[in-house]
Amino acid sequence: MSYFCQYYSIYLIEDKFDSIVDSSINGTRCASDLHRLATDLSDFKLWAMKMVDANGKLNAGLLKGNIHQLGSYDECLDVRVEEKGDLISGQYCSVYLEPKDKRNQYYSGIETLVKEWNLSETKNLRAFFQSLTPMVGICVPKSCSADHLSSLWNYTEKSLDVPLHAIFREEYCSYKDKPMLPYKIDFYIFIFFAASLAVVIISTSYDVYLQLFRKTIKEDIFTIFSLYTNSKSLLSTSSSGNLTCLFGIRVISTCWVILGHFMCFKSIASNTNTLDIISEWRFHLGNTFLLGFHYAVDTFFTISGLLVLYSHSSEENKISCLALYIRRFFRLSPSLFATILLNISVVKHLASGPLWSEFALEFSGNCLENWWATLLFVNNFLVDEDQCIGPSWFLAVDFQLYLLSPLILFVSKKYPNKIFTLVATACSISFIYSFTVTLMKRLEFVVSFDATQEFYRYLYYSTVSRMPSWLIGVLFGHLLCRRNSQKIQMTKTLSFLAWSLSLSVMLGLILYHNIFMTNDYSVIRSAFFNTFSRTIWSLSTGLIIFLCSTGHGGFINTFLSHPMFVVLGKLTYSMFLLNCSVIYVVVGNEKQPGYFSSFQLLYDFCGIFVIVVVCSVAMNLIFERPFLSLINHLQRDTSGNLETAKVSKKM
Repeated sequence: MSYFCQYYSIYLIEDKFDSIVDSSINGTRCASDLHRLATDLSDFKLWAMKMVDANGKLNAGLLKGNIHQLGSYDECLDVRVEEKGDLISGQYCSVYLEPKDKRNQYYSGIETLVKEWNLSETKNLRAFFQSLTPMVGICVPKSCSADHLSSLWNYTEKSLDVPLHAIFREEYCSYKDKPMLPYKIDFYIFIFFAASLAVVIISTSYDVYLQLFRKTIKEDIFTIFSLYTNSKSLLSTSSSGNLTCLFGIRVISTCWVILGHFMCFKSIASNTNTLDIISEWRFHLGNTFLLGFHYAVDTFFTISGLLVLYSHSSEENKISCLALYIRRFFRLSPSLFATILLNISVVKHLASGPLWSEFALEFSGNCLENWWATLLFVNNFLVDEDQCIGPSWFLAVDFQLYLLSPLILFVSKKYPNKIFTLVATACSISFIYSFTVTLMKRLEFVVSFDATQEFYRYLYYSTVSRMPSWLIGVLFGHLLCRRNSQKIQMTKTLSFLAWSLSLSVMLGLILYHNIFMTNDYSVIRSAFFNTFSRTIWSLSTGLIIFLCSTGHGGFINTFLSHPMFVVLGKLTYSMFLLNCSVIYVVVGNEKQPGYFSSFQLLYDFCGIFVIVVVCSVAMNLIFERPFLSLINHLQRDTSGNLETAKVSKKM
């Protein structure tokens, strides 16, 4: 009945509609197709009814934040009619609306919402509301460009004194067989992936030949890209050393990161209850476990710092700074480079929907423009909106901290007792920086919803601010090296107290998010947490690793060292790189607003996790593991040459 009323009302204003079209875009193919639409609609022709029906309409729940009126994307693109040799096909455009006097009207509306929903009013919350721009999906003939639609709306806006201004962009319009953000480099990127696949097939075939027809098989550099050899290496559950707990810690932390990223994406996507996220969801105590996902990043920093010392503890030869840097660069770069190319030319073809054009333009355009900053590990100096791969800022900070590794290794070997002084001095510098910046810039602590660009720039992406977490890992790595990860004598009571302390501190840090959410802003409280919370988390993480590695892990160490975690732990780097791209595709394929809730997040996360793992297996086998094998092969050759040189000198 409502649709009949809509069609009848359009029939009544057909003359006015034709007048507006003639006055704004007369003489264009778009104008003639719109006239045809109005005429055929009055005759109740099916194609015209479908095109009007596909337009977004005001839905229920507007006061709950249902501000994306998406319409029917697929119905619009299926519209196709040919009469008298003229073809009219449907084109879906996402149109963003804003008040003419945006500052006064929009902010006054925010102040009303803040008052009605009992929210704490901050400039950051205003910024979050401002990012939630109302959007409506419209279905128009393919012949109408963004300029045509903009001219048509501007004339309507002036003549009818419409209080809303509409934003049209050609990139936000879709029709069947429309090229998705075509770049000249796309052809060469597809050639690169085809060549990579060819190398893998050839290497695998050669490896299978050796396995079938050679009795004695020596290590062959031409098999490093073999799926057969690399799959055996990936699926192997054997692990040497006492740090097997790291596999479980990595996997759990990666899952937490993926869930946190999905929460952030979903909160700003199309939801029927967007305002519930701000007014209710974020205040629930149980949801602090989702909001505190950023601590997982500090876990990774701690592990990275720990492995700097632990992985080089048995090396007696003089360590070359250049060799350390080159190894680290080529350890991280192949998979990172492949992910950048995927984001530029491949991922944009994997989805379609009302929001996909905007998503694809963001990540594909950012990678095309800022790929160099990501590959050079300096992208943490870019603003959040310009990041190519969302989590890759971590790699930049980690690589910059890794530049300190020669100094750390030198001090730990020559002056082992000075390592504590070095760590304490560096941490003190970082503490002074974080505390001062928070006070001067009046920065928040909570990452989600209330974080500003200044927070990301000066604290979250800052190498100086993140340094203590990495150095705490260095400290625990030094302790493990000195004890050679042997079991230390500790009473059950002391072990229980150590475990209770570390776990309760972690739990307290997570739950304290609720204090920030439910209380007014305090710059002193934020300064203390920005300065010390991540360091305290890293100390707890380091203590857990230390207990597990020295014989006091109990059933927790057994769980973290499970063979399932050993296999998945080898995929965490690829999972870390690919999870945002997968989330983009999943959210970008949504054709209607969803309902935001913790249960729905966990439900969707299970599917996303499976997809991320499958994609990570491919990335690991084709790019990560082959180059890791190549690095190890070259390192063994170099070590062998050094040993030969030593023997020659003795002779």
